[in-house]
Amino acid sequence: MNDSNLNIGIFSLAYHPLIGGAELATQEITNRIPERFVCFTYRFDDRWPRGEKIGNIEIVRVGRGKSTSQHYGRKLEKIGYIWKAWRAAEASHEERPLDAIWSIMAGFSGFSALLFKLRHPKIPFILTLQEGDSEEHIKKRLGIFYPIWKLVLKKADSIQTISSFLADLAKRHGANCPIEVIPNGVDILQIDESVSIAKKEKKKKTKKIIITTSRLVRKNGVDILIKAAAKLKAEKAPDFEVWILGSGPLEQELKILAGRLDVSEEVKFFGEIKNKDVFMYLAKADIFVRPSRSEGLGNSFLEAMAAKVPVIGTKVGGIPDIITHKETGLLAEPENDEDIKNQIKELLINQKLVKTLQKNGRAQAEKFDWENIASKMKLIFEKISEPHLLIATGIYPPEIGGAATYSKRLISKSEEFKCKVTVLTYGEGQNGDGIFYISRKHKKGIRHIIYFFKAFRLARKNSLVYAVDTSFGAATISSLAARLARKKYIIRVTGDYAWEQGSQRFGVTDDIETFQNKKYKFPVEILRRSQSYTVKKAAKVITPSVFLADLASGWGVNPDKIKVVLNSVKKIEPINKKEARKKLGLEGKVIFSSGRLVPWKGFECLIETVKELRKEIPKLRLVIAGDGPDKEALQAKIPASEINNIKILGKISKDVVVEYLSAADIFILNTGYEGLSHQLIEALEVKNLPIATTYRTGNKELIDIKDFKIETIEYNNQASIEEIIKKIIKSKPSTYNRKKISDLTDDFSEEVMLKKVSEIIYSERK
Repeated sequence: MNDSNLNIGIFSLAYHPLIGGAELATQEITNRIPERFVCFTYRFDDRWPRGEKIGNIEIVRVGRGKSTSQHYGRKLEKIGYIWKAWRAAEASHEERPLDAIWSIMAGFSGFSALLFKLRHPKIPFILTLQEGDSEEHIKKRLGIFYPIWKLVLKKADSIQTISSFLADLAKRHGANCPIEVIPNGVDILQIDESVSIAKKEKKKKTKKIIITTSRLVRKNGVDILIKAAAKLKAEKAPDFEVWILGSGPLEQELKILAGRLDVSEEVKFFGEIKNKDVFMYLAKADIFVRPSRSEGLGNSFLEAMAAKVPVIGTKVGGIPDIITHKETGLLAEPENDEDIKNQIKELLINQKLVKTLQKNGRAQAEKFDWENIASKMKLIFEKISEPHLLIATGIYPPEIGGAATYSKRLISKSEEFKCKVTVLTYGEGQNGDGIFYISRKHKKGIRHIIYFFKAFRLARKNSLVYAVDTSFGAATISSLAARLARKKYIIRVTGDYAWEQGSQRFGVTDDIETFQNKKYKFPVEILRRSQSYTVKKAAKVITPSVFLADLASGWGVNPDKIKVVLNSVKKIEPINKKEARKKLGLEGKVIFSSGRLVPWKGFECLIETVKELRKEIPKLRLVIAGDGPDKEALQAKIPASEINNIKILGKISKDVVVEYLSAADIFILNTGYEGLSHQLIEALEVKNLPIATTYRTGNKELIDIKDFKIETIEYNNQASIEEIIKKIIKSKPSTYNRKKISDLTDDFSEEVMLKKVSEIIYSERK
């Protein structure tokens, strides 16, 4: 079995070999989908094994069981099932955790499922309603248990009903979860095979065959059919027989009724017939009748329709969902044997109507093929078991940065990779749409404490926590909250937070690779240790490059935990270069660069290089997009005389970034460190744009792809940068002709990234 398949516990009072419509539906659905199922059912007969596998279901039978004739349906046995099935489910859950539970109907099975749900409120609870009794009868039968029955409806996370009648009933009695009408199905192929065999065996008939297939209980109205048969005989209708297939508590009473009404010769009782053999009888019948007093849906109608037998039903429950009068069948008034008699007579004499109902009924039945029904149920299982993911980040749009972009992309695409996403971030936004902000107006320490408690509360409501960077404020704090909430967490390593903070705040001047092997001031070492501990304790570690995977491995992370998922680029359509320049007011040779304004991005050196080079190339321009702690210092490096030629734009939207990339003659990234640069990947999405960057860290993985035609510069080396700028300006435009990155490979596509992240999340959801 694939470990990614769900492990679903089924609560069903009855199951094989005691099988009815609901149990048959369970079997047909589970046989067609790959999930693992374990069914907790009652052992009515001590000859039945306590455990066995039938189809795709592991059967766990509870109770001692005695003689079936004495113990089917005893209320005391059913009440005992509630406790015993719950305890069996708890034991199964201990051995192999259940991803969801599924109760077949809301009665005793539902009561047992409710106990499990109350003990494990985060495990999704799916409830199937197949009840065929009237609403009044259900309430009367439940008696003092009615409040518990209502609680079952309220606690369900998803309800599937076989008819709109049952969907409305659930709503009236307190259900407040999504409700989907998915009727039972029919095995079209098996019915066709049975009909084909029956036709070959068919002897010439002298009588019309009226058939009903049902349990012999009051709700199915077999007594009404017998009374209608007596009236048909009295009116000397064409010779007919009524075939009654099924058994039940009213069997003897119905036989007595047939004798009293003098139709014992016409009414034949066949007893309990195996489901597959029922189709052989249907193939020999002319009319199917079930005068139901109440009905959830009535699978027997669909089976008859599939066998091209015209059907007569009543206007109760879910029957009108499948029978439209004189189109797919005939509808009679309930409790009205005179109306049933008249409907039968019409079919006995009106062959044109018979052919219409045969054709339309078959078309209606084909909509209920089990393959279609199982596919719809599979979607419910998948939807309700979608991981609930808490993304912990330090920044979120409109703030700029890789973590912000990445988080936004995940939440915007959550439906596509089937995951419910909540985001916790620092910032001044308004809470809503699954995004929660912790204000930076609070002092450090205070805001971290607030973030921790919010992360803890959200972690308890979610399946997994995903820290999208290794920062102390987001990753370390959210990982502590996750562990306290007993939830797994995944972390995305996009850099070395200890090194970044050391470079910005604590005087570290070494590059990231040198940093890994040296000791520094106490605050830096504290950050380093908290970071490595947080990453090592994660269930999975995602990195956007091989360089970062090696970095994490060097911190002591088990390499088997590390998964490389490349950054993605959203396909963009660059605008015409002339139009972009005109719109942005750009002239001359334009160099564009972007990124966070931090020391290791090398913007100061780039500014100094362009200042010097402009003496030789006056039309040279430099535009930098980005924000960060070095912004004021960098702005001070630009003389008043150069403010029109060297610009720092600050934060700009992605659309404006595309405009500048379209207008640029060169894109330069003079960086001492990149995990795998979003900026480079975006620049590579602009066809034929010359690109230059440093052959360092994660950049190497892009530069080594020759089709990208990326030029290399030495980090913070003015002479090297100057040389490449001159080379590109003097080169023929065709030198850097290349396709967009999205046309060269799908490795950086959003679809591939989401698929890989989704696989990791699903593998850790349990």
